Amino acid sequence: MRSYSVLRLVLTALIVAIVLPAPMTEAAEESGPLDGMVFAGKFGDPGAPGRDDLLYFNNGKFWSAICIRCGFEPGEYWVRKVGDSIHFRGEQRSERGIFLYRGRVTGDKIQIDVNWTKDRWYWKIDRDLVFEGSLTKNETAQPAIDATNISVAAQSNLPDGCW
Repeated sequence: MRSYSVLRLVLTALIVAIVLPAPMTEAAEESGPLDGMVFAGKFGDPGAPGRDDLLYFNNGKFWSAICIRCGFEPGEYWVRKVGDSIHFRGEQRSERGIFLYRGRVTGDKIQIDVNWTKDRWYWKIDRDLVFEGSLTKNETAQPAIDATNISVAAQSNLPDGCW
């Protein structure tokens, strides 16, 4: 009877090891074709983007320096190559809403249309924004986990300037 229990325990552990994926570490996280790139530019209203911002790509995620300070976590991004450009789409989310990014990288330039939505009790935020920038040569993309930590810390203590 005891050998049956040991065998059952070993088989259960083997099945769990095969079925469940190993925990993902920062080094093992997926990467994307824009990973390692950092774009410096302006973020804000179309026609008048006035706030300096940095847009990072690393570990298969992307994030805005402004947005993570306001509690938006790094989001996954998806790409496709169209001619000489890389088109991408991604989202950053928080309790403050969703930023949906749709943009393209051509050479060392980036142009993005951003839509911010947030459902309220009696109305909805639906605001169009833009980010326009260039690839930086002297900025290194930090690991996505560092950006996530900044975002999580900001959620309990938002700085001035967050919408």
